[in-house]
Amino acid sequence: MPLALVLGALTLGRAETSEAGPDCAKAAAPVDRMICEDPQLKLLDEMLAKILGDLKKRLPPEEREFLDGEQSQWIGRRDGFLCPDVYSCLSTYNERLIELKRRHDAITSLKPEQRAMQKRLRTLLARMEEKWELDPVPGLTALPDLGLRGLYLRSGMTPKEFRAWFGAEPFRSGPHKPDRYDFQNHRDFGRHNPEFIAAFGKWVEFLAASPVTKPLVLGFYDNQMMDIAPAYYRMHQFLHAPENTAWVERISGMYRQAIEQGQGPFRDGYHYPYREFQQVAQAISEKEGINAHELTTAGPFWLRRQMDGTEQALFELLGTLLKVFELPEAPAPASP
Repeated sequence: MPLALVLGALTLGRAETSEAGPDCAKAAAPVDRMICEDPQLKLLDEMLAKILGDLKKRLPPEEREFLDGEQSQWIGRRDGFLCPDVYSCLSTYNERLIELKRRHDAITSLKPEQRAMQKRLRTLLARMEEKWELDPVPGLTALPDLGLRGLYLRSGMTPKEFRAWFGAEPFRSGPHKPDRYDFQNHRDFGRHNPEFIAAFGKWVEFLAASPVTKPLVLGFYDNQMMDIAPAYYRMHQFLHAPENTAWVERISGMYRQAIEQGQGPFRDGYHYPYREFQQVAQAISEKEGINAHELTTAGPFWLRRQMDGTEQALFELLGTLLKVFELPEAPAPASP
């Protein structure tokens, strides 16, 4: 983009805060000297400092910290390989300025209800961080997995507390109680509540439409969802591949029959149908590098969602979540 267009696009009006660029009297690093010697590049560097200062002024402390870290990484890439010459450096600065201007505009254009939702999201994450347990107490789940059910356990929040935040409890029926989860139940499972999924989906849609809110959730996603989300997405693809239909119908039918007859997921001393999915999960993991354990848990999860009727809604929500965090779409399905 020509410099004139960038200058026009990045006018900030009353942006009073600025962050210092290189001290040209003492510039020693090659990129710093290049900036000081080229008038256009020096102007872009000053504009970058200005928009950073204005953006940070509008952000809460935790998001300012995230932006500082992000900018430090960008400077490292700039000094390392993005600015071998003036032309390349001008392009690098233009791209960074346009990205920061987009985020600046997103913040200033938030509607009152969006600001309220952002504040509520920040409060919820702080609440969960206070109670978060990285390793759930042994024996809390009867199944050999954590997966998405592990998020309920590790959150430290009861179904009743989730209802207070989202207006609906996570499960509409099953063994769970308002004040506790019953993942030890050998013969039944919680039926997810479509109202809860819809309410949670609004938060995910808000993330998708509000790039300035993404930093709030990025740490949580990296720590708790990075392995789970792509594994569950990938296993859903596998289950719906035409070449896998007969295999899936056989496993699903046996699982459904066991649940309906009150036998639960236990057969001959092992957790059914987890063993059936282990081989599939291992094959996908070895080929694609996706977490095999989470792939194994994802198979029975989607079978249960077919039973309670929430499969499509949860899959769409998961797809949106993956797009928000810019993860690559799962590869094409493979046969067992």
